[in-house]
Amino acid sequence: MLIELTVRNLAIFEDVRVPFSGGLNVVTGETGAGKSILVEAIRLALGEKADPVAVRTGEPEAEVSALFDLSLHDDLRDVWEEAGMPWEEEVVLRRVLPAAGRSRAYLNGRPVAQPILAALSPLLLTMVGQHSVPELLSRAAAMSAVDDFAGTGALASEMRKRYRRVAGLRRQAAEAADRAAGARSRTETLDFEIGELSKAALLPGEEEALAADLSLLRNAAKVREALQGADDALASS
Repeated sequence: MLIELTVRNLAIFEDVRVPFSGGLNVVTGETGAGKSILVEAIRLALGEKADPVAVRTGEPEAEVSALFDLSLHDDLRDVWEEAGMPWEEEVVLRRVLPAAGRSRAYLNGRPVAQPILAALSPLLLTMVGQHSVPELLSRAAAMSAVDDFAGTGALASEMRKRYRRVAGLRRQAAEAADRAAGARSRTETLDFEIGELSKAALLPGEEEALAADLSLLRNAAKVREALQGADDALASS
């Protein structure tokens, strides 16, 4: 649940704090009062594309912060930890938008990459506008609405947790099968090499003798090349 929005130096806003409570919250005002700027501030906090033009004239940067209470959403803990973020019941999304340069995003004071923010933000808040009909008609939205209405959100969360557990076990089983196949292939290779060595019927010390012969042949080749070079030099002198 969004419980507070803070906006600094964004468009016409210099320093605005908007608290929210449970149930229906209504923001009213005449045209130009800044209602749409509040909506834009929420979008910025959630990680949507930022426009440096939105920075208040004469200010070096704008900043928006959105405070969320997740104390009733323990079902999000696993998703949070999978994203590499420590679980906390209060979450602050903060976005800093310089008048020049790239914007920066933070989650509870920690810098956060755009892909992670984009993945986590929809779990915190759903933005619905006049062009949001496709999203409202999506299967995910319908399932979420049914779970909320039936009060089965906790059960759905448990099912998702168990599904991830089963998927993880299947992945581990597949990896174990791959390792077993690799081990069998390695065993077959070693058996073949042992068989070839047995067929060769090498005698004790034969490997060392072969190595010595190989070294002698290599040295002979070098000597022959040196003699040939000397002969060519004498012939051309």
